[in-house]
Amino acid sequence: GDGPIKAMTDGNIHSSGLEHQAEWGYTISSYGGIKNSKGQVIGFIGCDFNVDDMLTMLRKRITNIAIVSIIILALGILLIILFTADIFGTMKSISAAMENIASGKADLTFRIPEKGRNELSNLAANCNAVIASLNNLVSELQGETGILTETGNELSTKMENHVEVLDAT
Repeated sequence: GDGPIKAMTDGNIHSSGLEHQAEWGYTISSYGGIKNSKGQVIGFIGCDFNVDDMLTMLRKRITNIAIVSIIILALGILLIILFTADIFGTMKSISAAMENIASGKADLTFRIPEKGRNELSNLAANCNAVIASLNNLVSELQGETGILTETGNELSTKMENHVEVLDAT
């Protein structure tokens, strides 16, 4: 090609395109001018690159990059699953406890586990405080109901006594 002539003329680097050579197969040739201390071109140097070797090297690199990318992707997915499983597990236990209380058949002594120091553990602590408050309220209401029952029974007994007294007179 004209690469050596161009390199001798201007002293720059020139490369050929992809060329097929009968003895070597597909190659790419590059030529660069050699300059003396005065800046005059006194020669050139050339190098041929075998395209088959470059393609083999590129295929190996692409394969290695693909394998590393798949491994990193798998590790990323695994980490996401591990972190979200903990978060959603805590949210599920909080939700189940709140559903149990909302149904009206709740065990108000139950407490949601508070793991870690994050927003979900704060939410679990606040839900536990609500459950404890409801438990105290229900206990007070049961106590008041017992007192009202006793008072009602006492009132009923006295009324019966008064009716008997009135009937006797």
